[in-house]
Amino acid sequence: MQRKLFIILYAVLTSAVMIMIFVLSAQDGTASDQTSLWLLNTKTGAFLMEVFPNLTAQGPEIDIRKYAHIAEYSLLSIPTFLLFRELISHKTLWRSTTYTLVLNYLYACSDELHQAFVPGRSSSFPDTLVDLAGTVIGLLAVLMVTVLRKEAK
Repeated sequence: MQRKLFIILYAVLTSAVMIMIFVLSAQDGTASDQTSLWLLNTKTGAFLMEVFPNLTAQGPEIDIRKYAHIAEYSLLSIPTFLLFRELISHKTLWRSTTYTLVLNYLYACSDELHQAFVPGRSSSFPDTLVDLAGTVIGLLAVLMVTVLRKEAK
């Protein structure tokens, strides 16, 4: 019974993050620019631009978008991994990791396709790789916690 509850919880969390990504991607170019500029003008945005390197030569507005993609897909990878781990087996980290990478990358591709139809937005293959990098970062974090929890037992 407890396993089913965890499956439902992780499925809901995965879906919620996917919906958040979809909604943000549905913003037209002007709204997306305003969101990026707003974030840049916060303490968090200023901190990110101070600490992390420039990802593009196009300026901080584009860099903050790339970092947002990394954050979104890092966040998505955690409940997705936990969902697959519950569905498959707690003993098979590689399979859950692989399924998470594949699902998140396919979602990133569908997200870029979606953006191609949003006014003022564009679709690009390199953005799917940025999303994949975010997935890998999130997976590394959840795998580290998983391994440390195992060692603590």
